Amino acid sequence: EELKNRIINVEYTEIPIFPEDSCFINSPLAGDTILLDTTAQFNYIPALAVSNSTNKKYNYIYIDKGTKNGINKDMGILEPEGVVGVVVNSSYRYSVVMPITNEKSSLSVKIKNQGYFGTLKWNQGDYSRAKIIEVPNHVVLKAGDTIVTSGYSQIFPQGLLIGYVEKAKKIEGNSFLDIDIKLAVNFSKIKYTYAIKNDELEELKN
Repeated sequence: EELKNRIINVEYTEIPIFPEDSCFINSPLAGDTILLDTTAQFNYIPALAVSNSTNKKYNYIYIDKGTKNGINKDMGILEPEGVVGVVVNSSYRYSVVMPITNEKSSLSVKIKNQGYFGTLKWNQGDYSRAKIIEVPNHVVLKAGDTIVTSGYSQIFPQGLLIGYVEKAKKIEGNSFLDIDIKLAVNFSKIKYTYAIKNDELEELKN
């Protein structure tokens, strides 16, 4: 948790441009001094999975942290390998997570290094695989291409690992590709997780 929060502080650090009337312009410190804004939008809270299902149409995961620990509805959940899902309910000590292996789940994703966006959907059956829909059929994909979060939902920062393309094919009469991916997370053995707190979420909602 400590390392993740330190890393995110670095990733969201900004070095502002000195204004024209700044005293730093002609200062002897101008060449070796920077100003840092280390206010991170996202922070991480560790939690342990205490219950999990993988063989249902609507799978859920229970974690051992709740409102007492700062975890609330609509917070994203990760584990060391990638994205798990979203908190849908919290009590004082526990929270319920809808994983991306739940048929109700829908998550905005993008193809890393290409910038094309799509939606992650899961069909009951295999907890290790899912589909990406709404990617235009002119996009060229190959096996192994990386799928990451888009950042559009404001629940997850952009660039978090989702999985890897297994195959992509065009369907006659359809404007979008049919994409199968292998999920990065092994949902059969989730234990250690992290809840992502977006400090700007309420402002964005308002």
